[in-house]
Amino acid sequence: MTGQAKKFNTKIIAAIIITIIALSSAVVAAQYLLSKPSSELPDMTLTLIGSNGQQKTLNKQDILTLESFTSKGALKTSGGLITDVGTYTGVPISTLLDLVGGITSDQKLKALASDGYPMTYTYNQVINGQDFRTYDPTTRDMVNATAPVKLVLVYSVDGAPLSDDKGPLRIAILGSEGLATEGNLWSKKVIQLEVTSNQAPSPTPTATAKPTTVATVKPTATPSPTANPTATSWNIAVTGSNTITLTKGTFDTLVIQNFVSYTESGTTWQGTSLYQLALWAQNNGAISSSALTSGYVVKVVGAQGQVATFNSSRITSNQNIMLANTANNLALSGGNAPLTLTGAELSSAEKINGVAQVQILPIPDLTLTVVGADGNRVVLFSNDIAKMSSITYDGGSRKSTGTIVNVGNYTGIKLIDLCNLVGITASNNVTVKAQDGYTTTYTYDKVANGVGFNTYDATGNPATPAHPLYLIVAYWYNGTTLGSDGPLKTMIVGVDGLLTDGSAAAKQIVEIDIIAA
Repeated sequence: MTGQAKKFNTKIIAAIIITIIALSSAVVAAQYLLSKPSSELPDMTLTLIGSNGQQKTLNKQDILTLESFTSKGALKTSGGLITDVGTYTGVPISTLLDLVGGITSDQKLKALASDGYPMTYTYNQVINGQDFRTYDPTTRDMVNATAPVKLVLVYSVDGAPLSDDKGPLRIAILGSEGLATEGNLWSKKVIQLEVTSNQAPSPTPTATAKPTTVATVKPTATPSPTANPTATSWNIAVTGSNTITLTKGTFDTLVIQNFVSYTESGTTWQGTSLYQLALWAQNNGAISSSALTSGYVVKVVGAQGQVATFNSSRITSNQNIMLANTANNLALSGGNAPLTLTGAELSSAEKINGVAQVQILPIPDLTLTVVGADGNRVVLFSNDIAKMSSITYDGGSRKSTGTIVNVGNYTGIKLIDLCNLVGITASNNVTVKAQDGYTTTYTYDKVANGVGFNTYDATGNPATPAHPLYLIVAYWYNGTTLGSDGPLKTMIVGVDGLLTDGSAAAKQIVEIDIIAA
């Protein structure tokens, strides 16, 4: 080979090397640009508190100096929607905690938001990225992660700062597969991270200030903590479309994840929020999140038959409605065991000792007004509807054309029971009003006795009922919400499952008026 050829080959090799270096630099630069916000990050402050009391406050520059982590994530809302899908950049929580002594297996992390809302994470979640439920962001089905996930304090998404309602700092669960995780774990507006012991804190020597929302009243049965701080095993049924079992061990884990306490008249109740239990029920098969997208009601039943009901809008992220398993650091005993429903936001009538069952009911957020003949008005919300006695029977409608529609199983409240809230007599009729103003009127006999309706068999031919009929205000059809006919409609039902005239069923009702016949 001539010297000239060697020089030519050397130039080619050099050009190739330069090209590779340039391409590599471009890739690195692109990754860097993706991991950093494309616009100016807002000011931010984060306080870190170690288990030994060591404290460190970081500003924006301090946080950006730390080694960053970029990966994908999304959250699944309590209603079953997948939101906040994106590529996030931030600092691993473990890296931040190392600045104040780290975290050990007998400790937990409490993240505090700017509005005072706390969220607790276990050692396994912080260090090992374990104990997270993961979902396919497309199908929303629960799936197992095949690649590691990491708990990260993020400050940007898709190269831009977080929105004001979520940032400047929030916690995210990220991984290369971009799986979704439970939305309640994505703490927003985080201002503080604190490492604490897994043991519940000791009660303060003096009672905290009484809540301002309602006058504080002692529960109907005062707590009688046992001398032994360890309670025996117990189970409580949690019911939705399926019934699952809440064990003592599971509840203890929920308390570790989201510890809540409330002091009243010298007693410090300790446990977790009712909302945390509702999320657990949804995530563990008691009821599908998709059934709750329009709202739901949580019904708490005591061992003595006491009942309290709550709209989803009232309990969501609310730490002031709680289920306590200890009082003054001692396991509940006697009539208070195994759990007591209490909290700063509850009236004395809503507090329940000795919780025996929790129900998650897919009743959408709604308002129903009942007006008496004398003008007396009662306004009911979904939790009020859930508290009233219901019946479940079959029914359906036959249109004037002969078409048979809406045949199925209906659950609701007898219309007469709703009318009795404001008073009704045999000299009254009842008019129900729909959302669009359309009205349907029923005689007293139809309302109180279920008589006077035309009835048909399954083929649409006239038939005589062998058992009583009931005119109800229905909120469920075949065990789920009514869809476009709801959230409330009137329906005539009974053991025989006979059909009635389509004109007798009024949909989307919002008001019931007692009028003169």
